[in-house]
Amino acid sequence: MRTKLLKAQILNIETTQDKKIKIVTNIYDLEHDWRFIETEDHISVHQSFNWCRAWCNNHKVKPIFVTVSINSRIEFILPLEVQSQFGIKRARLIGSDHSNVNFLLASKAFLYQMKPDFIEELKIELRKLSLPFDAIHLEKMRLSFVGVPNPFGSVTKVLNQNASFQLPLQSTVEKTFAQINAKRKRKMVRSTAKKLGAIGEQSYIISNSIAENEKIISAFFLQKAKRFENKGLPDAFGTQDIQDFFADLCALDQGDIGKLELHAITLQQKDQASEVVAIAAVTVKNGHAICQFSSFNEDIAAQTQTSPGEFLFYHVIENMVQRGMRLFDFGIGDQPYKHSWCTIRTEHYDGFIALNTSGYIAAWLETLKIAIKRKIKSSPQFLKLVNRFRR
Repeated sequence: MRTKLLKAQILNIETTQDKKIKIVTNIYDLEHDWRFIETEDHISVHQSFNWCRAWCNNHKVKPIFVTVSINSRIEFILPLEVQSQFGIKRARLIGSDHSNVNFLLASKAFLYQMKPDFIEELKIELRKLSLPFDAIHLEKMRLSFVGVPNPFGSVTKVLNQNASFQLPLQSTVEKTFAQINAKRKRKMVRSTAKKLGAIGEQSYIISNSIAENEKIISAFFLQKAKRFENKGLPDAFGTQDIQDFFADLCALDQGDIGKLELHAITLQQKDQASEVVAIAAVTVKNGHAICQFSSFNEDIAAQTQTSPGEFLFYHVIENMVQRGMRLFDFGIGDQPYKHSWCTIRTEHYDGFIALNTSGYIAAWLETLKIAIKRKIKSSPQFLKLVNRFRR
């Protein structure tokens, strides 16, 4: 039935002449068509309606949505937020600071009939409009996602300084862990369970209540704040708007696209309240599970000489295999622990659509900044120096 519907949509689009590019500023005006599009496999949870709405509701942003409608139905949305720096205004993909997979928000029906010069046509039409920004910055874009090529690949040419890391999930837990030294992982699990068990009763849980959500997410913010403080770095989760944003995503209905599942290891010590030892927030959509953020209790880790985060990831991945997921994504950012879990490294790219002279300057400056960050991250000496300066 779905295949017949898609073919009918494609036929309908191909025979129509009614294609309109429009600017929308109220996200709720797009909800019906947006939720219809986002159910398709190639739409990232970071471009889902719930994710973008939560970001807009909890941040002082000026959202602008570039839409393409065919036969009065929206088939393409470019969700942007406008920021100003040094007198130059740029539009970024909404929530890019905390996104792990940015991709195209358009129906497959639209992609099938889209002409090769669509991006050039879009640029021309945008330059005709009176827009409150000079350039569009497409950050951390995948050039393809679940087998679908990204039409923005024609402008997304700059290699981002960060890659993401994934583990394919096989039909069984044994086959999955066989890809990444199963013997060592099982030994780690046994040792951690024994050491945590020596001081209390440990449990692996997936939150299923508002009270549990609040407890786990609050513990995460505290654990992360301490982690950043110990490293002498600014807390990426420390502002109220970021905390409210993620709290909103935890509170969504079960099964909503963009909902954060909170997985945790808890420890019940004698005569004490249950303590959250490790946390992983995961989104799940169409067989693709993404760890959006994680943390662990450093005091418990030091006391027991264990790695609670590694212990939790073992259980989370085991759970995802049992649920029939196909891929576990550790998200963007190169951390040593990801290399011990992952067999796939995926590069991300940045692109720019300049609308005027200021936009070209902004694109050049951003390209230079990305190149410098990439150079720093590829050099341990540079990275050490920069982190010392940030402290």
